[in-house]
Amino acid sequence: MKTVVICLHGLIKDAPHDFIPFKEFVESNNTSLEVDCLMLYDIKNKKTYKYKNKIKLLDETISNYENNNYRVVLVGYSFSAGLVARMCKNHNIYKTIIISPVLHILTRSGINYYLSMFFKSFKMRAKAMMNKKKRNRLKKMNSLYLFDLLCSCFYALHKTNHAFKFIKCPTLVMFGKEDEITYPRFLSQIRNQIDRKVDFKINFYPEANHVFIMSKKVDKSIYYKDMIEFAMDGEKI
Repeated sequence: MKTVVICLHGLIKDAPHDFIPFKEFVESNNTSLEVDCLMLYDIKNKKTYKYKNKIKLLDETISNYENNNYRVVLVGYSFSAGLVARMCKNHNIYKTIIISPVLHILTRSGINYYLSMFFKSFKMRAKAMMNKKKRNRLKKMNSLYLFDLLCSCFYALHKTNHAFKFIKCPTLVMFGKEDEITYPRFLSQIRNQIDRKVDFKINFYPEANHVFIMSKKVDKSIYYKDMIEFAMDGEKI
């Protein structure tokens, strides 16, 4: 049976999918896995920000693979971890991988982090406006959309932070000990929601922070190998 790993990104702006490097790594190592980097929303289209539209897109994508006899492994990073859990309610998910899960945004470090990211985007835009090519590209996206996007993602967190009870399949949680947003208590809350009979594993990475899975400054192959080994039932590459 074929296996597909559907990867859900974290809160991104006008940037490529967080898991494109993972997809390239999988393909370069000739594994039997297929990787689908699913974009949950189009930054230029506010209609796609709505929670119900994210759920609809996920439902349709997973159903399409199920109808084609795929085993589905769902990967959720940061805010999308809860969306992965939510999909386990209506689908027979083979395995789930949860990376740097965020359950509650109303924490001091979380608010500071996202506000900082929000204001940095304005600074980057002001600088980009000096370049004609970049200026034309930025005109396609209203800066205020970023606030709408933040609100929609926070709402998704609110709707899904109790959805982990729906997980009935083997689950791997990947967590950096230097994470500035995800707290260890989040992992306890997730574990407490999931049935004790479920195979639940946590990988701690001592030097990793919240964005370790997408950082360009570190060698991500160790993380990718852990994901592939888990998805492929322990088969090493």
